[in-house]
Amino acid sequence: MHPEAYPYISVIGDKLFQPILDLMEKLSLIRFGRPNEVQTSPAENGHAVAVVLLAVVMLESIVGRVRVLRAETEPRSSVDSYLNGLICDEALKSQVAELFVLRDVIAHNHIWSGQVYDDGDLRFDENPELLNGYGDRKFRYAQDESSRTTKCLGLNLVPTRIWRGDSLIVLHVVSEVLQRLKNLNPSYYNDFKQFSYKGEWVSVISGFSVLEEEFRTLSTPQS
Repeated sequence: MHPEAYPYISVIGDKLFQPILDLMEKLSLIRFGRPNEVQTSPAENGHAVAVVLLAVVMLESIVGRVRVLRAETEPRSSVDSYLNGLICDEALKSQVAELFVLRDVIAHNHIWSGQVYDDGDLRFDENPELLNGYGDRKFRYAQDESSRTTKCLGLNLVPTRIWRGDSLIVLHVVSEVLQRLKNLNPSYYNDFKQFSYKGEWVSVISGFSVLEEEFRTLSTPQS
């Protein structure tokens, strides 16, 4: 062994936060508009689904690092169950579980099929059908069938409807988890790294707060 060798683990973690900020900055320049019953705008949708994917992957990576620090890599439980064992918060567990349902909806592009019409707003003529082969037990448990959203957080489960509102909900939950991990043990997550957003420097947790405030303002109708 080399005398200067030291431990290393291949964690991506918050390296993904700068791309998230870059995507959110571009999203802030897209004209605000809520999705209709079928979809949101292509630009809104593309940026929003990318933010969701990166945020959930970042969370799983950071939790994976915690598992290693605690020497608890086997057996491998779901992220929401593992976090609940650490934090003991059933409400947060349910929220995290829905983040991973949404991650799967995007990553596997759950396909809904139905007839649509346009009366000034695109609508389904009848309830669309999720095609066979999509949606596992976690999905069925989380889904509110009437709204095609998740029961707890109200996240859109039709991939083409995912918009900035879903991104912000996901980012808020990830921020809450990171703050709780930091409070539990600073070695689980330290928030000292700085990232660039619109000419300012922010940490991950403070950056989430900046995004929430800015997008709340952008989403408020102007008189």
